[in-house]
Amino acid sequence: MGLGTSRNTNDGPVFEVHGRLYRILDTIGQGSEATVYRCEDQSAMQYAVKVFYFSRYPPHDLKRRIGNFNKEGRMLRYMSGRSRHFISLIDFEYKPQENVGYMIMELGDGSLREQLVGAPLPDQLRRMYWKQIVTILRDLQNARVVHADIKPDNLILVNGILKVTDLGLALPLGSARHTIRRAAVRGTLDYMAPEVFSHQTGFKSDVWSAGIILYEMTYGRPPFFAIMDRDQKIAAISSMAPISFPPVPDRPLLDCLRRCLINNSNQRPTAYQLLSHPYTRSRLQPRVQNHLKNVYTCLLGATLCATLGICLSMNGWLNYPRLAIFASIITSVWLFTLDFNARTQMQCFGLMSATALFTGIYLSPLINLAINVDPQIVMTAFLMTTIIFVCFTLSALLTKKRTYLYLGGLLATGSSIMLLLSLMNLFGRSQLIFNINLYFGLAIACGYVLYDTQLIIERANNGDMHYVKHALLLFTDLVDIFVRILIILIKNSTNKEKKNKNR
Repeated sequence: MGLGTSRNTNDGPVFEVHGRLYRILDTIGQGSEATVYRCEDQSAMQYAVKVFYFSRYPPHDLKRRIGNFNKEGRMLRYMSGRSRHFISLIDFEYKPQENVGYMIMELGDGSLREQLVGAPLPDQLRRMYWKQIVTILRDLQNARVVHADIKPDNLILVNGILKVTDLGLALPLGSARHTIRRAAVRGTLDYMAPEVFSHQTGFKSDVWSAGIILYEMTYGRPPFFAIMDRDQKIAAISSMAPISFPPVPDRPLLDCLRRCLINNSNQRPTAYQLLSHPYTRSRLQPRVQNHLKNVYTCLLGATLCATLGICLSMNGWLNYPRLAIFASIITSVWLFTLDFNARTQMQCFGLMSATALFTGIYLSPLINLAINVDPQIVMTAFLMTTIIFVCFTLSALLTKKRTYLYLGGLLATGSSIMLLLSLMNLFGRSQLIFNINLYFGLAIACGYVLYDTQLIIERANNGDMHYVKHALLLFTDLVDIFVRILIILIKNSTNKEKKNKNR
């Protein structure tokens, strides 16, 4: 059945998408081509549903409209699989009997439009949103997709993270071209780039739209908002009328605005150039600083839990190191699958503590061996690990550019080589391969401290505040360094003792 007028009751209209029933709860918003409702499934999970009423269109236009609906669904599914900054598509289906299309998506907390009330945003909030918008531009550019309708209404907030929706005008670009010619001029007038009126659209058109949003977050209104007559506004934008930039105390912000809103699209920055712009990559903001405090506090708690696990195991309690390995894997994977919010916060803490405790238990045999060789080895390994970890962490924090993020591919390759060497050594038992794996692995672990620290900062800038998960990343690096240093010290002490006996 098609949807009638939505009702804000439990008896709202019911519809079906691929055999799954949903009930309309209320209306979220209405656009030119579809209406968005809040709905729930049979398990009371709530979603947003975008409903396309194709009966309003003439028969000769129906095939194109349905094709666009299916294209939008496929493209949104593709992009949400590539980037967390695209709204998650649950399901979509066109129902020929009803002549209605349903698109089920995750439910947000509102759009960026609701944050813009005609006044400039606070600097911290504006900068946080801008960094996420630039990340969206990067993800679009990497996927070679032009959104063609980036505006505050199409940026949905989900747990503090901006996510793009409404890919109705989006189109893929071939690898050889940066623009494409479109027969019709379409988009939202205040956010359309000058070249769009010449039937040209490309990556840089999305950069212009993002620049208009930054302008609105800075000054409270888009640059041509005061022009009320539609034809006059089109004439002003298409003729490349100069844009006024009132003074702001933040010079990098003003420079970023001017670059994004250059009339000549060829001279506008790419997404990657915007990522390296001083306004985008500026110093740590208070919100990110507070996040890092939470991360390192949680890391300290995990270290204490691991110490407790070592003590319990060495005193005969919970002395099951092999089981502890599997238990730590299960709890850490479980933690990574959870969203971090007020409802799951204590569960995340519990899983983090359990992971650290199990880690301590399966490390206890190695600690016991080190104590039997030389009781001072454990404290020496801990001090060396702490010094190395602090030095590499400070290097990652104090570097202005996020250059260590480029280590990701190199570190992944190094980890693969180590895994291959370990598998080879299961059969060969080569001391040379063991030593290479040991020292090369230590270098890789130190590299991961640099990479993970800057990755945490980047994710925090983009609104990901799951500090328990981030602390687990650093805890894994810390344990890896400690274990390798401990093995090296045990090995050196044993060799030294053998030499003394031979004398």
